[in-house]
Amino acid sequence: MNALKCEIVIVTPETARKLLEKNQKNFRRLNNNVVDQYAYDMKHGLWKQNGESIKIYEDGRLFDGQHRLAAIVRSGKTIPLLVVSNIPNDVALCDQGKTRSQASLVAASGVNVGARQTSTIGVVNRILSNTAGIHVRAPKQASVQYIIEHQEDLGALQKLVNRGADHPCSKKTVCHLAAYIHLRNGLSKDIISRFFTIVNSGYAEPFVECSPAITLRNAILNYERSYRTECTDKDLFATTYHCLDDFANQKPRRKAYKYTAADDDIIRRIRFIDGLEG
Repeated sequence: MNALKCEIVIVTPETARKLLEKNQKNFRRLNNNVVDQYAYDMKHGLWKQNGESIKIYEDGRLFDGQHRLAAIVRSGKTIPLLVVSNIPNDVALCDQGKTRSQASLVAASGVNVGARQTSTIGVVNRILSNTAGIHVRAPKQASVQYIIEHQEDLGALQKLVNRGADHPCSKKTVCHLAAYIHLRNGLSKDIISRFFTIVNSGYAEPFVECSPAITLRNAILNYERSYRTECTDKDLFATTYHCLDDFANQKPRRKAYKYTAADDDIIRRIRFIDGLEG
């Protein structure tokens, strides 16, 4: 048996294509979402070497690395990769470990902004994915980078939104997202704190008729009772964002808001400020 050979190889898109042509024994289906995540990181300079290797059999067939190689082709970038070759042809198993979550990567980065909480990760996912919808996942390394760059505001977010009750009803990712956008746009922390204190406690002193904070509280409670059939998560985002705006401008509001096409621009503006799109 030949000894294993380990080397750093500068892999161009053309080299990646040739290696993928030899992907004849890897019967694992290609996951396009994973390829998109890797390609995003490569395009934006976020791809980091972590010791994982491209593995090649003795006879030249590709054993492991199809997603990384496909991402190089998709991104058009040239990436240095660790390549291990001369793996015995009868070896059949690899990648048996557990994939690290976004929260695990944030914790490993040493950032202390409460980012292990689902809501904080969710806020970043929605900004990077440019939608207020549910079940969105941004590239993991991009999420970590965003949290590092905006840790001051993200760190303040949990305390501002979860105010005024032992079990705050505003612990919804879309509520945190709306508050975060207002915070980034310059709304004072004091106003955001007072707003969510009322939302979570249901108590306002002095009493204000048609308070936007009470309107949001009722919308959240209805959202939970309706099992998201009458009020979607996007509607709850719009209600939070606009009711907070009404509260800041001392405008009464009795009805919840519905998400419209105009609300798409809310996240897009933050992405523009962040330099994520032109």
